[in-house]
Amino acid sequence: MIKFIIRRLLIIIPMVLLVITIAWVLIRLAPGNFYQTEKGLPPAVERNIRAKYGLDRPWYVQYGKTMWQIFGHQDFGFSRKYQEQTVNEILWRSVP
Repeated sequence: MIKFIIRRLLIIIPMVLLVITIAWVLIRLAPGNFYQTEKGLPPAVERNIRAKYGLDRPWYVQYGKTMWQIFGHQDFGFSRKYQEQTVNEILWRSVP
């Protein structure tokens, strides 16, 4: 029974990494940005937003930071939709 549990855990770890990586890539490949509006933002504001969220860095730095936040700190960061709330807070509110 212990072998079975260990084997399952060893399968789950790469699967979780794969699912997170695929989701990260799909989000990056989606057209547009979360901060785009119909009116359009001034270039200075757009640069500030990109710098705030680290979107001005290379993709491998963004990916590394994301993985470090998730696995190193168990932190999903701040929500881009619900300002001033972390994703962890939003997730914990939905848990019964």
